Amino acid sequence: MERPGYLSANRKLMVAGPTRAGKSTLLKALGYIDDVNKTQMVVHGEYFIDTPGELLNHLYLYRSLLQNANKAGLVLFLADPTQMSRYPPKFNTAIHARVLGVVTKIDIATESMVARSKKALEVAGAKEVMFCSSLTGEGIAELREKIDNILGGVCGR
Repeated sequence: MERPGYLSANRKLMVAGPTRAGKSTLLKALGYIDDVNKTQMVVHGEYFIDTPGELLNHLYLYRSLLQNANKAGLVLFLADPTQMSRYPPKFNTAIHARVLGVVTKIDIATESMVARSKKALEVAGAKEVMFCSSLTGEGIAELREKIDNILGGVCGR
């Protein structure tokens, strides 16, 4: 018999990334939330965990990010190609959930910016990196399909 909350915890999607990487905007594009606001604290929805960028921006807040990541079945490491990535090398090793890298804002970035972000996500430990624009919708359907395949299609959309 499953413990209450166990299945849903393993099926939660968490988004992590620096400030202005597009975490909440991506959750909206994927259909998890209706409105986008600056995330001031960790938000636990039924099917998602949205984190403020400050948790990744400051070394002393990593513990909070990692504690929340271990409540998810999939963690998306987001990278905005218009800014430098702040992930430490092999950051994925501290997370028990599967990690998927996502380069956002591809509609406003050059190829070299996207390549730099992809490399930063790989150094952070993302074995697979996907690309999208939450504003134009490019890559969103493919990312949604990947998330559904990993989490078993339980997304609450």
